[in-house]
Amino acid sequence: MGKAAYLRWREDLKRMASGVVTRIMCEEGFSEGEVARVDQLIMKKALTSPEGQVVEDALVLVFLERQFADFRLKETDDKMVDILRKSWKKMGPKGQAAALTLPLSGIEAELVGRALAPAPTSPNQG
Repeated sequence: MGKAAYLRWREDLKRMASGVVTRIMCEEGFSEGEVARVDQLIMKKALTSPEGQVVEDALVLVFLERQFADFRLKETDDKMVDILRKSWKKMGPKGQAAALTLPLSGIEAELVGRALAPAPTSPNQG
């Protein structure tokens, strides 16, 4: 799957999840404001809010705890380091602290360590 197809799939998945959750919320009598807020969070349109940051932290923590081990087998180590760097930047301090407590295998911990290490500077950047 190419990047464009992956991004389209991700957007479709968010829309589907939002539709299911907001429909259930409406059926259960939640207010329009509550339903709209949950839709924003699922669609990742509220990432700068404290609630949005908690959602983003949770997504990365679930990836690290439940999906990282299998996913890393499908990618090169360098690609995984890049993915981990990008994921780390999305997390807030509380999420990052929680991530550092996860029990990771040796190679997973090594990849996280590489992702968190300062980028090496070239001799010309002095």
